[in-house]
Amino acid sequence: MTTFEIVLPALAVLATLVLISARRHYGLARRQFVPFALLCLVFVAGLVSSTQLLERSLAVQLVLLSYLVVSAAVLVARAALSKQRLAAFRWSLLLPAITSFTFFAVNALNNSQYSDIVLFGRFSSVIAVLSVTLISALCKFSVRTMSGALVVAVLTMLILTPFNGTNWRPCDRFKCGPFGAMFTGVFPSENALAMFVSVAVIAVFLIPSWWVRSVALLPLVLALYATESRTSQIALLVGLAVWAMVHLVGRNRRVLGSNVDPINQAIFRIGALGALAVYVLGFILINSASISTFSNRGGIWQRGLNALGDSWVAGAGMDRWIFLQSVGILPQLFPHSQYLLLLFGGGVVAILASFLMLVIAFRNQLRSGHAAGFASGYIAFLCVIGLTEIYWNPSAFDGYVVVLVPLIFMLLAPSAAHAEKKETGVQARSRVLRYR
Repeated sequence: MTTFEIVLPALAVLATLVLISARRHYGLARRQFVPFALLCLVFVAGLVSSTQLLERSLAVQLVLLSYLVVSAAVLVARAALSKQRLAAFRWSLLLPAITSFTFFAVNALNNSQYSDIVLFGRFSSVIAVLSVTLISALCKFSVRTMSGALVVAVLTMLILTPFNGTNWRPCDRFKCGPFGAMFTGVFPSENALAMFVSVAVIAVFLIPSWWVRSVALLPLVLALYATESRTSQIALLVGLAVWAMVHLVGRNRRVLGSNVDPINQAIFRIGALGALAVYVLGFILINSASISTFSNRGGIWQRGLNALGDSWVAGAGMDRWIFLQSVGILPQLFPHSQYLLLLFGGGVVAILASFLMLVIAFRNQLRSGHAAGFASGYIAFLCVIGLTEIYWNPSAFDGYVVVLVPLIFMLLAPSAAHAEKKETGVQARSRVLRYR
């Protein structure tokens, strides 16, 4: 075991203890600690299911899925008995489930050679997304509190480093880590670890206390540096830069009646056009790339598009990709592009649903002002990392669903700013609008 594999978990333990002891800094009331701990447990279980410790563990996935379904059912029953109104629920909150169901339906229609059990297993992702959606709409957590649980979960993955057999991947002809190898931690690849760590870094900046942020950032930044995952590092820098720009626009700007609306509208339009531009760039890349583009990712994209053929409007289903891998038509790798995966698995409907999901999430948080900076940075990160990596497979129920949870929270209606004090009258007109 290397010195790095000892120091990193130690720093992660320190950061976790500080986050838990300073939980009031991210909007967690004392009576919410048990639900918060259960949310952390869900995140940890989801991440662990995609690690080398329990990779592809059916038992863990079934337990986690059962927990999500039961939790959603309990919250729905409690809301029905108390006649709680789902003020946070809007049709846009169903966009993640619509995307996942589109993948399931396209896959079932185009890959009937698989057994009903296999195809039904694909439906578990739809059930999981629906359950998380209901839990998000009915729980009392804010985006900031949810982000705290996410950071604790990722730090837990770093704490588990000593319990994994191999935490490094040897250098290849494309890149080499700063320590003579690329740090993968408990995950199968350095890219997976880097993506989860980057998500946690963005979430850390929602914590207002600078010293808590500093302690939490130290192990996260160190782990990201050791991965040498250039895509995640670049996407994170872009996301933080976008967050900083949105924050600077809203800093010290007072809300005076509707005078702030033109500013919000301008930021929203620029953000939506920026997301659209990255989507277009994603499809230009997969169509124009040569075999050696982006460490041979271009070859995967070319073969994927050729295999898709004229089915790009409706998609072919992800089991078609797996079948073509088994006969040697496609390489033993997944698309390495979120945009190719959406096109191949769900066609135009999945692409439109995923784009609307990002845009509406940004609009909602911009209207509330509580997490507009976080929303802008997080969405920018996802758009950029999707150019050469996959951040969510709508047909799979695995640890990558964790990346989707912040988006579901951001899709909640602006009026449902959980755990945030609602302002009215003179207070609303005179408060300082700070895009956090």
